[in-house]
Amino acid sequence: MLPKEVTEEIIATAKTATTTTITIAPTTPTNKLIKNYVLIEEIPSKEVITSQEIIISLTSREVVTQEIITSREVITPQKDITSTKSITSQEMITSKEIVISLKDKRVTSQVPLSFNANIPIDIFIEICYHLPPTSLFSLMCVCKQFRFWLNSSVSYITQDIWRTSRMKYLERIKLRPPVGMDELSYIKLAMLEHGCQFCGTKDETPKVYWAFRVRCCLACLKKRVTSPENLPKWAKSPVDITMLVSYETIDSFDSNGKTVIYWNSQLEQTRRECMSTPPKHRSAWIQKKKHWVSEMLKEVVKRERIDELYCRKQSLEDERIFRTLLDEFRQIKDEKGQQRYIDKYILQLPTYLEGQNTWKIPFMTNPWPNFIDRLKIEYPKIINKVTRIQQLTDTMLTLITSYVTLASDLKVSSEQGYQIYLTDPVIDCIQWCPSFINPPYVKNDASIPWTEEYLIKTLIPKLRREARRLLKRSDIKRPGPFTSVRGCKNLIKNEVEDKEYFMCKLCWKSARKIYTYEGICRHLTSGRHSIARIDDERMIEVDREKVKKLLPVWFSNFH
Repeated sequence: MLPKEVTEEIIATAKTATTTTITIAPTTPTNKLIKNYVLIEEIPSKEVITSQEIIISLTSREVVTQEIITSREVITPQKDITSTKSITSQEMITSKEIVISLKDKRVTSQVPLSFNANIPIDIFIEICYHLPPTSLFSLMCVCKQFRFWLNSSVSYITQDIWRTSRMKYLERIKLRPPVGMDELSYIKLAMLEHGCQFCGTKDETPKVYWAFRVRCCLACLKKRVTSPENLPKWAKSPVDITMLVSYETIDSFDSNGKTVIYWNSQLEQTRRECMSTPPKHRSAWIQKKKHWVSEMLKEVVKRERIDELYCRKQSLEDERIFRTLLDEFRQIKDEKGQQRYIDKYILQLPTYLEGQNTWKIPFMTNPWPNFIDRLKIEYPKIINKVTRIQQLTDTMLTLITSYVTLASDLKVSSEQGYQIYLTDPVIDCIQWCPSFINPPYVKNDASIPWTEEYLIKTLIPKLRREARRLLKRSDIKRPGPFTSVRGCKNLIKNEVEDKEYFMCKLCWKSARKIYTYEGICRHLTSGRHSIARIDDERMIEVDREKVKKLLPVWFSNFH
């Protein structure tokens, strides 16, 4: 029931406002009195109203209810509403809130909390004793009160909660925390799945350097450590600070072998402590520090051995899961009883590559949920891409000529207008061309074929320009041209049967024979030539016609 004072205030406000609308959100009936109401914006003219409303009309100056207004009805401020029922202070309002729209007032409603933050602490503690660390971390983000309870480093109960959770759910950190480290910091430090604590990268599995009490990748480690040969002068004089700090022995950054590294901030902090210690107490302080370092290094060896074994165990487990799921995917048959998914194309699937990297960098990713379903979704996309690549290479093969210059009897169609020589870099560098890696599909759909006109006049010329630009890059090692001896050797290295592609330039054309590379070398070093030092490009010629016939095999490597 609406209180009398609220009803009177609503009517008084309606008499002074230009246009006032009271909106009642449709809800289930309730017997509770409505004590709070909030103010929102005025409903504009010609707005469609689809809920029960109480509308105060300027003309009638009375509050009326309209039971149902359909979405097609339009209400304007100038329109008079016929009163169907007058509201008195004794009537029951069956909704949770009343919204009054005024021009000069705006108040937002408070959303009720979705949880009870006033939970008794003894019940909260009992719940936390049964949660894993990940759930406890999530609970800390709920509110300040929960964070205060779970983030205390001095409370014995808080430490016991984290200790119980660690012992129950984290197998790899059963050892007690290092000296001076609380349970929460210990668990955070050992969570490899969170990546590097400095840069957050997950491209590699970070390592916990227990001597420094950090978890970081190799790149971040390089920025924060110093090797013995790069130590500053103050680290050795007047006191050898390196004897008073912990260190790690790792693989050398620049060369083979092992090297010792020191954490920069630890060196500086220990130096400040040394300088602030009175001279008469410095000897005792140094002995205490040396003993502390000795004990820590013993503990570091033990913890690093456990970490290494656990990483290896996780890697083997990921590899086992990967191979099991992959074998299950390969065993799927089509309606003819044959293998539905071909291994050659499976190896190109993004999910396959992600799964393959998982057991190389354990803890960083978890692609196993829906692994097979994702492979099934990606496989048709790869097939469509392969089909388009094959269409492109087939068109290129029709344009390739083995002639150095176009012969007079070689007919070039007017649609083509050009041909591609065997020395063109687009043949042997096509795999690095951006337009080949990410082809411009029709409407971004690889299932739609290109037109021949588009391939010949647009896409292939673009690939040729990109291939020529690639030759200027020092990081691109061109395998061709295939008309050279070196390029031909790269082209036929996977051939098993026929490798006779080479001819002697020193022999007359009528006496020329075709040899393998080993055969042509024997021909040049023995007999009538007796060459002591062979110059491949000046003395050996490649059979261009045979090279051209081998190009379909070369392009098939990219299908």
